[in-house]
Formats: sequence, structure tokens, C-alpha cells
Amino acid sequence: MRRLHGEIDRRGWLRMCWPREFGGEGKSSWYQYILFEELHAHGVPYTLGTAGMIGPAVMDRVGRLVRFLELNYPEIVGPI
Repeated sequence: MRRLHGEIDRRGWLRMCWPREFGGEGKSSWYQYILFEELHAHGVPYTLGTAGMIGPAVMDRVGRLVRFLELNYPEIVGPI
């Protein structure tokens, strides 16, 4: 099982829907859904796990907040 998840991660499929600034590809969550369905259809036990499910949403929200603060309150954020 670890080898399988390692290979999926090596190919970048675990983070394909993460924002680019966090090391992902910025793809639509539909890609994650399709991956899950294809693996499930072939009997591969696979789950996104907590990070895979909520990670992109959290990173997107945090990224928006940081960008807002950088633009409107640069003295608070400073250089990142």
C-alpha cells in the first residue's frame, strides 16, 4: 500500500489540485474526482486523506488572505 501511495505521490497526483504556489498544478477538483473513480473502478484501495481533501481549500483561502494583506496592509505582512 505504501508503494502504491508513494508512486501516486511521485507522479504528482496527490497534489494536482493544490494551488501552484504551494507546489501543486492548480487543476480543477474534477481531476481528483476522476483519479479516485478510476482507481476505485480498478479495485485500487485509495483515499484522499485529510490533507488531500481539505488542503487545496485551506491553501486557497490562506493564499487569498495573504494576497489581500500584502496589497492593503503591506506594513503588517512585510516581505514573504
